[in-house]
Amino acid sequence: DLHSFPTRRSSDLAINSKLARIGTYCFHGSNIAEVILGRPSENSGLEIGDCAFWNCNSSSMNISAEYGSIKSVGAYSFAGCTQLGNVDFLEGAKTIGYKAFYGCQGITEINLTKTVESVCESAFEGCYGINGGISWEQATESSILDNGNIKIGARAFYGCTGQNNESWSLVIPSQVHKIEKSAFFGCGMNAVTWGSSTYTSSVAYEISDDELATGEPGIFENCTKLSSVTFLVETDTVPSRCFCRCNGLTSVSIGSAIVTIRPYAFFGCSSLTNASLASVIANASGEIGNYAFAGCTSIDTVAVPSTVTALGEGCFNRSSEDFFIGNYEGSDSFNAGPVPDYWGISDFESWMTEHYGNKRTDVWAVYDGICLVESTDFNPLNVSWDAQTGSIGAGCFMNCHGLDIDWDNFPSLVKVPAYCFYNCQNLFINQNLAELPSTITSFGRFSLARTGMNTA
Repeated sequence: DLHSFPTRRSSDLAINSKLARIGTYCFHGSNIAEVILGRPSENSGLEIGDCAFWNCNSSSMNISAEYGSIKSVGAYSFAGCTQLGNVDFLEGAKTIGYKAFYGCQGITEINLTKTVESVCESAFEGCYGINGGISWEQATESSILDNGNIKIGARAFYGCTGQNNESWSLVIPSQVHKIEKSAFFGCGMNAVTWGSSTYTSSVAYEISDDELATGEPGIFENCTKLSSVTFLVETDTVPSRCFCRCNGLTSVSIGSAIVTIRPYAFFGCSSLTNASLASVIANASGEIGNYAFAGCTSIDTVAVPSTVTALGEGCFNRSSEDFFIGNYEGSDSFNAGPVPDYWGISDFESWMTEHYGNKRTDVWAVYDGICLVESTDFNPLNVSWDAQTGSIGAGCFMNCHGLDIDWDNFPSLVKVPAYCFYNCQNLFINQNLAELPSTITSFGRFSLARTGMNTA
């Protein structure tokens, strides 16, 4: 083992081929510019200890090695080596440790071999000079494909934005079975491919889904250059915030096994197409999460499958700004009394009684003034949903100016919650509100405000 280096002044270094380990802090802060690693002849590879080359501050740094020279790279081992220009010496490594290359902004390309079993948390975080892409060799051996423990850790490539606004591609092989939270947040790739159509695994795939609980960004959140995503592996969930604010994302093909779409999954994906949406929700079931497709302004057709039983709060809200609705469902104190004249209905309570009988509602349902519609040239949104027992969350279609709904597809709708159709300016212009399903028993606060029924 090599535990300390006698001088900090050397500019070149050749590591003996019989060396098994470079110890903790061994070359910390040195001015090493060239490192040549020989392949160990009596063991399975060299272990580079924690902080071994941390903050080496030479004006340039190059490391070369034969395939298989490195067995593992410890935590912070090359962190802060801003002039490190390549990581080709990683070929054959199994583990890349915590923050191993943190802030190595000189790295332009990362190519990992099939031997890698773990890219630990924040391993390449802050390597914003990436412009040649990140690729990982696809394994063909079943022993690797079915390992089940190969993973990409949280924040592993966080902030690898790309140099000079250049974009690049990301290839994740099918032997990777787990991707953890924020792994690629803010990265500069324009395309992501995970898996292989030829080499598959019998082990289940997992992508982190605790972002809302931890406050962490989603796996691909804020990847604004990302336009295409292809998953050739089968995963059943689109996690919370997974593609949040990927405003250039147009094409999404993530397999036929998706049944759960979690909150904010595609929030702010303003370029997402109808075809991609249809592909994503084709086999969805249960509830589509809160704000899952909020701000997806390019979508004009939504065909929700009958297996979906609920649309979450703000699910298709046209705005991509965060809007907290809260618990504005009204209270008994709002169940009586006239509504001021200026939004066109003098006594909403009486009006509701006329059309719906003595059914509970909130007299503030149409509050917020007359919707002065000056044009019917709205960005259309046509919604169909053959749901027999479906429910709609608060603010579900908020700001969908051109919304058009076939109410025959909502035969069992009981409650129109707060803000549900707020600012849906085209809704009810050519339709009497009484054409809504007779099953409705209540309208929440602001649920119909600024709709076509309030036109002057």
